[in-house]
Amino acid sequence: MTEPQRQFFLIFYTKLLALLKDKEHLLKAQADFEQNDQNPQRYACLSLGLGKWTNVDARLFSAAVAEALRETTLAFYADNEETLQFNQSCIDLLKNRRIPKLIAQVDPSKPFEKVEQRINQELHQLSQTGSLLNNRYALFGGMAAAAVITAITVKMIRPEF
Repeated sequence: MTEPQRQFFLIFYTKLLALLKDKEHLLKAQADFEQNDQNPQRYACLSLGLGKWTNVDARLFSAAVAEALRETTLAFYADNEETLQFNQSCIDLLKNRRIPKLIAQVDPSKPFEKVEQRINQELHQLSQTGSLLNNRYALFGGMAAAAVITAITVKMIRPEF
């Protein structure tokens, strides 16, 4: 994962978690997402794997994902093809891998509790990844060990050195 992808996912998960914890904001996001449509069931986003969830929970989660994606892509918005492609590739990763993993084997009677736990785990993992990327000494131990092993191997092959 690249650093920009990590930042995109950090922002997305942070916004998604905030939405799930704030009922008022979540209900507003749902109203905006469904746009007072006469057939709101179509907004349950069953393609995400929400088939066993209640219709209400599936619609709320779908609205939360849509709003978090909207806010995240706005944070990364730039009027050029490269940024648009980057945003779309991150959205595709979220829809095809990360969100299905997030909701896999969640108890449909109370899904948000487990989803929030998993989001917190993802945020923690992404934060840890960033601290390793920002630590210029993170690879020092491995490189030092490789240098020692190389020196010993050279010494064994050529004892005159």
